[in-house]
Amino acid sequence: MKISLFTVLKIGLGIAAGIGVSGTGCAPIGLPVTPAPPAGSSGSVQWGEPTVENFDSLSSRWYVYNFPTSRPRRSSALVSVSGGSLKLGGATDSAGLDFGSGVSDNAFHQKYGRWEARFRVTPGAGFGVAILLWPENGNWPRDGEVDMIEIPSADRHSAIQSIHNGPSNLQATHGANNDYTGWHTVAVDWLPSGLTYYVDGAATWKVTGPAYIPSTGPLHLTLQLDECSPGTYGGFIPCRESGPSEGVTLEVDWVKVYPPPPGL
Repeated sequence: MKISLFTVLKIGLGIAAGIGVSGTGCAPIGLPVTPAPPAGSSGSVQWGEPTVENFDSLSSRWYVYNFPTSRPRRSSALVSVSGGSLKLGGATDSAGLDFGSGVSDNAFHQKYGRWEARFRVTPGAGFGVAILLWPENGNWPRDGEVDMIEIPSADRHSAIQSIHNGPSNLQATHGANNDYTGWHTVAVDWLPSGLTYYVDGAATWKVTGPAYIPSTGPLHLTLQLDECSPGTYGGFIPCRESGPSEGVTLEVDWVKVYPPPPGL
């Protein structure tokens, strides 16, 4: 089971201010920055042609989470595809228990590359978004965790980008506040020399400290809308204070996976 481990450390890094940065070799990039073209030449980087998922259907490429009795609770019944987009739901059942949902990419496990995702999410307390790269063999934190975006706030305005890596779980985060109830595109470039994060085509953060850069194994994309699960996430996702959730939806329009440059 894949769990994006939002930690208490992230709470203390000032996500509301949108500027929390921690870790040697991790620095914000001034905006605007013109990103590399997704395919073809990108400075010294040559990306291959991407594989595009438009979610016209939910193919066997995607592993659907279904863990209704463990935290965070996730239900496959809350995953659907319609109108050319993936819908991940969050809801309260008749017993008052909250359930989230998620999928992971079974097809593309790779070491280095570029990932993009276009999404939006409805407001609602008790559920948080995570669009991330997770170790193929589940060897966390040694093989790393690259969080392209994490949105814990009910109004969907406070967000962070983050990195976990190594046996001691080195961590760093960077604020990426925006109004994520509207459509946005997040991306990350992963190379041996570092990680570059993007929101809507603008580079927002670069991680270059060698100890923070995953290098021990392949990663793959996961898309998650998780219930607050305080025992797992340490309060990072605020829980509902009263009454059942009216329902939350993370909608993903498309994702793209680019192979690494030749020779990597």
